[in-house]
Amino acid sequence: MELAPLGFMVALLVLALNAKASPKVKFHLSSADLHWIAERISFNETADKVENLTFWNPKESFPSFGIGHFIWLPKGVDVPFEETFPKMVRFVSQKNPPPDWLVELNPMQPPWSNREAFIREQNSSKMQMLRHWLLQTKDEQAAFILQRFQQTLNESIANLSLTDQWKVKETIELMSAHKVSAYALLDYFNFKGLGNNSKERYKGQGWGLLDVLLAMPSVTKQTRLEAFVTTAKTLLKDRANNAPTEKQRAIEQKWLTGWNHRLDAYLKLAKEHAIE
Repeated sequence: MELAPLGFMVALLVLALNAKASPKVKFHLSSADLHWIAERISFNETADKVENLTFWNPKESFPSFGIGHFIWLPKGVDVPFEETFPKMVRFVSQKNPPPDWLVELNPMQPPWSNREAFIREQNSSKMQMLRHWLLQTKDEQAAFILQRFQQTLNESIANLSLTDQWKVKETIELMSAHKVSAYALLDYFNFKGLGNNSKERYKGQGWGLLDVLLAMPSVTKQTRLEAFVTTAKTLLKDRANNAPTEKQRAIEQKWLTGWNHRLDAYLKLAKEHAIE
């Protein structure tokens, strides 16, 4: 039997290794594009009101901070969401140190026991210093969202089939080619999560970014954003319909209007910026 040439065997080995390797998702944004995205996310979460950079929704058991409304969990509060504020502070602190009182917290937990105490402190020097820092670091906060997006996505897609891994990678590459569709990815990830938390599912169905990407049909450069929006709307509608209690279903049906408005805004921006 004639043996295959060594070079041919090496080529086959390289192909085999590449076939098993998980594709890595990564895209780069210019500083100008990142600033633009930071302003869009900030408007969505805070309506460009400085006071909303430190916010505690009366329907939630935790406060939210910054342009991404990063959550900060008081001691003893257990929710099916990832606590992101301490992680954001550590990331942004590498370039822009936060107020001293925030650094001195050990462990890093909110110094307010409840929403009433938080509201009373809104005009305190601590809160004013925090809002000033959050206002001055919008771009760094957007960079944190991007870094967290890439890290958690790459960790999660490694558990998918190779076919699904490449589908996700190719779809993201198409969408990240323009700042509007790249913004859609990051904004949706920030406000609806990746979909890798098993607790964030109703009847086994998720609504995170990864769920949307996997449910999307095959797309082209021209159809990417419209397909993303349509698919996300479908999954969020299913979320509202599948909520575990009648009360929660009623609440989420009301939220659905705002979610859809946010998704439609992606398409409006695409027209304004002549996305191709």
